[in-house]
Amino acid sequence: MPAPLRYKVSLPEGAVVRQTCELSSPIIRLVPLDEIVDIKAKCYSNHPASHCIPRFRLADGSGWVSERLNREPPEDVPVLALQSALEPTDLDDGPNGSGGGG
Repeated sequence: MPAPLRYKVSLPEGAVVRQTCELSSPIIRLVPLDEIVDIKAKCYSNHPASHCIPRFRLADGSGWVSERLNREPPEDVPVLALQSALEPTDLDDGPNGSGGGG
């Protein structure tokens, strides 16, 4: 990803943050609805093999979230909604340099 991206959690149940890109990795925390997260990388899960899931790495390094739910259409609704692209220095402007990652 050339520039970090800012997303808003759009799923009413919130966004599950996992330790790695894989859906089988441990859950770290839940980011609530309407919270802003900054994303610095994208990958695809290896499983399920028939339906690899786009995953985003939080800019603060705390884990990975799914772009959409791991369900068949039309139930594969978005978890995050794109808000804006950031300048690389925007990630350092928070009080703890966390970049709004949750």
